[in-house]
Amino acid sequence: MANKAYIVANEEQEREVLKKLYGQGYKWKQHQNGWLPQQDIFWIGDFPFCLFAKDNYLLKYGSIKDIRNHEIVYDGRKGSKMKISKEVYDALVEWKSVYGLNDRFTAVDDLRHLPDEVESWYWDGGTRTANNQRLLAIIRFAIGEQPFEIEKSKKWVVRSKGKNSHGDYLYATLKYDDNLTDVINCYGENYAKKFDTKEEAESWANAHQEVIEVEA
Repeated sequence: MANKAYIVANEEQEREVLKKLYGQGYKWKQHQNGWLPQQDIFWIGDFPFCLFAKDNYLLKYGSIKDIRNHEIVYDGRKGSKMKISKEVYDALVEWKSVYGLNDRFTAVDDLRHLPDEVESWYWDGGTRTANNQRLLAIIRFAIGEQPFEIEKSKKWVVRSKGKNSHGDYLYATLKYDDNLTDVINCYGENYAKKFDTKEEAESWANAHQEVIEVEA
């Protein structure tokens, strides 16, 4: 098995690649205190960089310049976009329109007027590097590029833990009658009640049901 290289361009790609490699049995090179914990993300430097999956099932970080004698199986630099919620994206579009950024962009002045939704998203990167990546993406958007991919909204549904004799799951939906709310079961996810939060869905589930995340 050849040594493999995964070039990741942002934190989301790093998480996805690590999740895949952990599932294949890869571990981090042993340090004095034992194996490094299997976290979702480790990198605190600049992107892009390489995750090297060695043929002895050990993982290692490194620079792209160290990619010699490795098979490149993933290169996140090609067409990578940063995922963002529709709420934040819509706020960015409005900001760009209100301040006329199609014709001009003055970083210091215009960035002082970012909408609250964008400000919160910008500071919520988790690390200084991630925050800087988000800032660069905002600037790229302001000058006419499209660095974003809108995330698909998620909902939560309640369904049976197992399938019935016909191989189908039963989903919970809400029935409203005489100002009372009751739960009935239905076939097919399309007919299920879709809750905005996991906690709300769990409040309607019983011991024989589970709560799962679905696309809205």
